[in-house]
Amino acid sequence: MRRNNYIKKLCLLLLPVLLVSVFLYSCNKEFDPTKDYKPIIAEHEDSTLKLTFVHSFTKVAQDEKPKGNNSYYIRLAKNEIEGCQFVLYSENDKENLTAEITEFKNEAGDAIPAELFIEHYISTGDAMTPDPIVPLSSEFNLEGSKSQAFYIKIKTTPDTPAGIYEAMLSIKDGSKTIKQAKVFAKVWDFTLSEATACTTAMDLSHWAVYVKHEQWDSDDNELYKIYYDYLLENRVNAYYLPYDLLDPRVDEYLDNPRVTSFCITGYKTDYNFDRLRAIHEKLSQKEEWFDKGYFYYVDEPTDMHLLNEIEFHGMNLETVYPGYRMVAPFFTDIAVDYKTDQIEFMSDYIRIWCNKPYAYKTAKENKKEPKYIVQSEKYDKQYGTYAERMEEFKKRGDKVWWYVCWEPQDPYTNILMEQKGVVHRVLFWQQKQYNVDGFLYYAVNNWTENAWEDAITGKHLMPHVYGDGVLIYDGAHVGIRGPVGSLRLEAVRDGIEDFEYLTMAEKELGKKKTNKIIKKVSKSILDYTKNDETFVKARIELGNKLEKALKK
Repeated sequence: MRRNNYIKKLCLLLLPVLLVSVFLYSCNKEFDPTKDYKPIIAEHEDSTLKLTFVHSFTKVAQDEKPKGNNSYYIRLAKNEIEGCQFVLYSENDKENLTAEITEFKNEAGDAIPAELFIEHYISTGDAMTPDPIVPLSSEFNLEGSKSQAFYIKIKTTPDTPAGIYEAMLSIKDGSKTIKQAKVFAKVWDFTLSEATACTTAMDLSHWAVYVKHEQWDSDDNELYKIYYDYLLENRVNAYYLPYDLLDPRVDEYLDNPRVTSFCITGYKTDYNFDRLRAIHEKLSQKEEWFDKGYFYYVDEPTDMHLLNEIEFHGMNLETVYPGYRMVAPFFTDIAVDYKTDQIEFMSDYIRIWCNKPYAYKTAKENKKEPKYIVQSEKYDKQYGTYAERMEEFKKRGDKVWWYVCWEPQDPYTNILMEQKGVVHRVLFWQQKQYNVDGFLYYAVNNWTENAWEDAITGKHLMPHVYGDGVLIYDGAHVGIRGPVGSLRLEAVRDGIEDFEYLTMAEKELGKKKTNKIIKKVSKSILDYTKNDETFVKARIELGNKLEKALKK
């Protein structure tokens, strides 16, 4: 009897705690309109046509039967671009279909415009993989037993009200609506700045643009400007601005906070000291202008001859361009003498350090892959690891970038076409994890003769690597005077915006809590998730916590 009374009293004491816990759980549990979503039956429903939704970065191969959801819930901040994909699949051919999507609206009638794109497939050896995303402006056909993916893109402004929005997607056969689905969006109550914490530097070949568009007469760089502006809209900086640095028209770009970097003189460019002094005088007018400019004379030094070139350029720049920043991406170990390695040698001249992600493994960890050793165990002991040395250089004001190209390949993160899309996003989480300021990529339009069909850009180097040096496609192929984007560029931009979230989180939540979230995505360079849902869950947690912290 006494025992029963004791249990009753204990239950009465614990009941308020239980009720409070349930209340707090319900308050913190995120509302998701797709959880109880019931598929819509269209007026002329075609039961033979399957419609599914997948994440913006998920790659659904053409021969792959799509697996996904009946709806999608996009999450984004103010002043951000985000999206999702839907995939259509039918056992039989279907012709002359159309797709349309309404604006995303909230209960108050506020609207977010939406764009639709159809995805083009390119061979990646064993699969036909989607990459180019072409604005959908006409009818399309479906090939039986083949998946066809589409991209939905939305963009918020700094003034977009926070909250839940929804849109209606409709697939039509002539005037008959044969498939419909609601798509939802949540706008978090915080804003991404125009300035981007992740510096970017990528080459946009002027020559390739004009050759593909068969633009032989001078257009005062108008076509190049269209391509440059498209990249800038996606938070990517091409090496070279659309106008000469001494042209007054360039000032608009110098003032643009989205412009985080620009190359002052080209790779292997001859010197014109008077011109360099004039550029120095102009850019010195504003500190933010000066800080964005860099020199890129030597690429990937592999011997003393190239190291001596760096020394030569550095000594010249000291006389005509005081305070210069020079970058020379490198990827291998060079012993200058018995006590000096290439990093120590370059430290008098380089102010932007740029290596590949594998540099963040020690020489001992890279012992089984000696080609990935950027400094020997001897120098790890003498100077500290690469990561430690970079932190020391940052203390004196240097910047640290990293880069990828046709390597490193799997299991490292990269932006190659044959990799899973989530890997492209993880790359930028790792960049924050290792305190790397910027991302350099050697080209965005290193097109083959027919880049829309042939994605092997370096056959002599890597016959089974696809999409290296290509993040955009020539619009001339589809009648557009300008670029066509790609799934991978979307993922890169989203990764850059993820980097912005993480930078804000470090300030609002603290580095320790931010690193805890990062660890759910990446524990180390080679220990990271390739699971789409794990990544999305971590990003949602990041957004929710950031919103909550900023509200306080």
